[in-house]
Amino acid sequence: MRPASANAVIHITRNKQHKIKDDDVDVVATVGLGPNGAGGFVLTAALDVTLAGVDQPTAEAIVADAHKTCPIRMRRAAMSTSR
Repeated sequence: MRPASANAVIHITRNKQHKIKDDDVDVVATVGLGPNGAGGFVLTAALDVTLAGVDQPTAEAIVADAHKTCPIRMRRAAMSTSR
């Protein structure tokens, strides 16, 4: 199963100069659990994204664009504003 963020990278770049294919994306997720400051816990996640065939500045721009449209990020924002 491909993480949602990788799908976002592929979707974001589909109509741009640098086309990213499924096999060009590698995502390693590190997930943790930490205190939330209110006596509970919060889920943490860090993604290490590798895009084959593009230079570092281009890869960073693509991942930044993907982060803006990430469904998990949007879901988290919606949850925090609805409480």
